[in-house]
Order: sequence, then C-alpha cells, then structure tokens
Amino acid sequence: SRQTLCDWTLGAAELLAPLMAPLKRHVLGSAVIFTDDTTLALKAPRGEARGKTITARLWVYLAGGWLPDPEQRWRRVAPAALYDFTTDRSGAHARRLLGAWRGFLQADDFAGYAESFRSGVVHAACLVHARRRFAKIVKDAPKGSPPGLAHEALKYFAEVYRIEGEIRDADPDERLRVRQLETRPLMDDFHRWLSGHAPTVLPKSPLGEALGYALSNWGALNTFIEHGILEADNNISERAMKPVALSRKNWLFAGSERGGHAAAIAFSLIETARLNGVEPYAYLRDVLQRINGHRQDRLEELLPMNWRPA
Repeated sequence: SRQTLCDWTLGAAELLAPLMAPLKRHVLGSAVIFTDDTTLALKAPRGEARGKTITARLWVYLAGGWLPDPEQRWRRVAPAALYDFTTDRSGAHARRLLGAWRGFLQADDFAGYAESFRSGVVHAACLVHARRRFAKIVKDAPKGSPPGLAHEALKYFAEVYRIEGEIRDADPDERLRVRQLETRPLMDDFHRWLSGHAPTVLPKSPLGEALGYALSNWGALNTFIEHGILEADNNISERAMKPVALSRKNWLFAGSERGGHAAAIAFSLIETARLNGVEPYAYLRDVLQRINGHRQDRLEELLPMNWRPA
C-alpha cells in the first residue's frame, strides 16, 4: 500500500540520520560555505482546513573552497551538501546550524544572515544575483530597442567572468594574483560607472533597483577579489536546489514535519554522492545494509566522499 511504501521510505531516511552529524562536521570544517534556500509546501497540521499547506523551507549548506594540507599545499575541500528542513525562514535557523563557525559565507542578500555577519562570519555576495537584475531589464526590453545602461552593465560582468574562466583550474595563490591584477581595476571602473549613473535614474525603477542593489552590496560583491579560495558567485548552491524544485513537481508537498526532515536527509546524501562522483543508488543500498553494524565513532567512513563498497 501507499502507506507502507511511505513508512519504508521514512524509515530508511531515519536509519541514515546518524550520518548527518559527521556530514555537518565536514561542512563546518570548510573555510567557505555556500548557502541558499527554497520553499517546500508542508501539509497543514490536523485540525486545520483540509487540503491546506503552509510554506516551509529547505536550506542547503555546501562545503567548498580550499584548505592547506600539513605541507601547506592547497587542496580542495571534498564537496558536500547538508540540507536543513524548517517550517519558516527565520534567520535563527542559519545561526543555529552555523553555530560557532567563522569563515566565508557565499550567500545572497538575505537579512536573516545579518547577525551572523555581525558576529564574525564574512559575507561573500553572489555576483550572479547582481547581474541577474540587469539581465532581466535587457530581456524585457521591447524588441528592436537600442542598447541602454543595462547592456553596458552586462559588459562589465562578462569581462569579470572571462577572467574567472581563465583561472578556474588555478590554485588560490594564482587566482588571487590575477584577480588583484585584472579584476580589481575592472571592478573599480564598474563602481565609478554605477555611482555615476545611479543619481540619474528613478530609485524604484528596475534600473534604479539594479544599480542600488549592486552599490548597497558592493563590499560583499568584491570579497572574492581578496581571497583566492572564493568563487565569484553562489551558483553551486543554486544548482543544489534544482533537485528540490524537480522533486516538488512529483510529490507536491511534505505530508508532515517528519517527512520534511526525511527529505533533508535524503537530499543531503544523494547530492553529496553526486558531487563526489558516487552513484547514489549503489551508495545507499550498501550503506543501508551496513550502518547498523558500523562503529558509531567511525560513521564518517560511510559519508559519500569517504565511502568504499563493502
């Protein structure tokens, strides 16, 4: 029956729940965390109107960047995705999960992160979020209209990403060198351009809001220039949200908070497996058979980035 299948699915996810603690430790061991969130419909509790749902959230926290090894050579942090289910979008959830962690948080301009930034977490804003506002203006422009200021802004972003493309596979020292040499002067020119045009447009117009967003977040948008371990944008976390969006089309909503937490466990392990080139079905089948007999103080061995088939 459907109920039996649902119970099996929930039970399997809950059997894997002990892996969330070592996965969280791995993510918080990274100097850089990428984060984003998205909506998830949650069936309203019993007693409320039949068929009603409330808007819950799924957050993702991804380990990223680089760390020095014992010989002070750079190594990439093994990618990992930790999802967190909550019933609202309070900034307290991010503070709860990050705890005492201090590093670079690559995230959008969400007010809920503000207290973390005041407490020592460094905000690295997403360049794509700033670019997207100008791109929408270009997309919505009447066909045949002459290029305007939004087109000019996109040229600056294109040049930044041309530079980023050339250093994508370089180590952090080389990335920092090139960014200081090439990207910094380019962004300085862009800032002068933004500052010069912002007073000439209506603040509440699409162009005014695009200019205002870039200027108000300018410091965080330039954080990546000062640190070679950072990326220019938060695209990795946006990609990690695509499986959630696709899944919503299939199962529409979580039937309970238990189901929401189970979904977070499943997404965490499946996405981490995918990021590490591990086939999720083979991984889950093996780990589900082994986890009950595995030493509890060595559960990190069963994480996708460390997993070896039995």
